[in-house]
Amino acid sequence: MGENEGLKAYISDYSEMFTEFLQELEAWCESGKEPATGDQDLRHYLDLEEKRLKKRGLSMKARLKTFGDALQTSKLVSAMSRDPFHIARYSRSQHYQSVEKTISYERNGQEVYRKKDDYDVILTIMEAASEEQASIGGMDYVCPACGGISKIRALQEEGCPYCGSHFLMSELFPKVSNYWFNKSVSIPEKFDSDMKKWIGGTISVVALSFFIYLMFADRRTGLGLKILKALLGGAFAGAIWGYMLFCGKILFRLGRLAVRGTKVSLGTKKGKAKIDRFLSQFDPAFNYEYFQGKVLSLVRSIILTDDPSNQPQYGGKALDPEFERYLHINYAGGIGLDHAQVKNGRIMVSLDIFLLNTVDGERGIEERLERLRVKMEHLAAFRIDPEFSIQRVSCQSCGSSFNALKEKHCPYCGTAYQPEEADWLVTEISR
Repeated sequence: MGENEGLKAYISDYSEMFTEFLQELEAWCESGKEPATGDQDLRHYLDLEEKRLKKRGLSMKARLKTFGDALQTSKLVSAMSRDPFHIARYSRSQHYQSVEKTISYERNGQEVYRKKDDYDVILTIMEAASEEQASIGGMDYVCPACGGISKIRALQEEGCPYCGSHFLMSELFPKVSNYWFNKSVSIPEKFDSDMKKWIGGTISVVALSFFIYLMFADRRTGLGLKILKALLGGAFAGAIWGYMLFCGKILFRLGRLAVRGTKVSLGTKKGKAKIDRFLSQFDPAFNYEYFQGKVLSLVRSIILTDDPSNQPQYGGKALDPEFERYLHINYAGGIGLDHAQVKNGRIMVSLDIFLLNTVDGERGIEERLERLRVKMEHLAAFRIDPEFSIQRVSCQSCGSSFNALKEKHCPYCGTAYQPEEADWLVTEISR
């Protein structure tokens, strides 16, 4: 009783939203409609993933069966809530739940890939700080329906002046800003049933094998007695062997995940502490979780877009053609800091990010655990903008927000958008 009561303290404040997002993610695979519970950057990434699948002549289906409650880790307070100038607008929190994920890909109506496995799905949720609701109302925001720029207060009270859509604050905030899947050793709620299946299957195989043996080796015993011996022998030996095989399967999976985890851990070499220590020098309000999400969003969008050179946040050379085969990019849980320096007033970092990518390779669709080298720059004199979005950016001249994916010049004052002066600029992504 005490243990259950203690667990309740960790149940997510956004359990309903968690469930809704997973349902919308499943529906997106079927219809292409991005989850309404996702923020602008996440919906943009899913739109790019959908276009990549179509370009490769593929369609995808996903089934997510949840187990247990959605749990919430300790609040991951973002840079906004630690802002010494008290201009905070949001906070972030992480939530996770055990799921059985079945993913399949089809090409020309034929299934070419299917995988069913156990995972923990992790969601990062961005929410408006309750005490800041009034000040949030004066911010510019991209209408989720049509993309037009309006004040949040107008969207909430009067509706979008361009398309007429109306919203409640709850429809604008909170939002899921990131998600990924981590393979789990076993789902606790499935453990007993899986073990029974292994034991039951082994009993059946052992009993049948013993019966066949008796049919040839013991011709004097009657059929009824042979069946009884086979059942008793199968139940006894099969139960032991089945349990041992099940434990062996769990240990084998644990070993594989441990090897992968060790590879990521050695590759990142306390990357979180190093990144935090280095970047906090320039912005006391720096937050690793926000930075982690930023890196993942940028890498996903740049790799999956058809023309990275048109991405305002990318200023590097042409990407490796192999990236054109990437279908899905999943965070594998680690970012390492290879090198960092300040040169000519610019922060330059070289990162190693571990990803579990789904790739349409020469021999078919496959998963690859890969380490990508990502180089990024940022003006040292500029505070990292925690409200920056790949889609919704702020003009450095007039302060207005606009969609930098559609327009490289501010539609209000005509100033060219320069991402290197607003947020991180990616200068290299390599394998």
